[in-house]
Amino acid sequence: MPITEYREIRFDIEALRCALNAHLAAVSPPSLPPSGQVGDIAIASREPVQLRIEVHLPGAKPRQTVVEETELAAVLIRECLARSIKLPRKALKKLRAFDGGVALLLALPDTIVAKPIA
Repeated sequence: MPITEYREIRFDIEALRCALNAHLAAVSPPSLPPSGQVGDIAIASREPVQLRIEVHLPGAKPRQTVVEETELAAVLIRECLARSIKLPRKALKKLRAFDGGVALLLALPDTIVAKPIA
């Protein structure tokens, strides 16, 4: 009988802001100043998961942008790795929005086969 391992890693709004700020800092070329800081965050869509964020750029007025599910998944995976949260490579990964944040869902189907107890 197959057994599926299932995990859910929840990011509240502040954890999302931290992960997005780290992402913005990582994608800025070293020769340029930091690209900005994330301000307000709102869930724009639950299926697929999308965030509407406000980015504060130095010397400019805040800009609204949408973070698509694929990019957000990469941001959250990067944040997990930065915090030494182990993620199985073979796990099926999906995002789910909840009131107040986003969860990274991990499922490892058929990872363990139950054996009869002798």
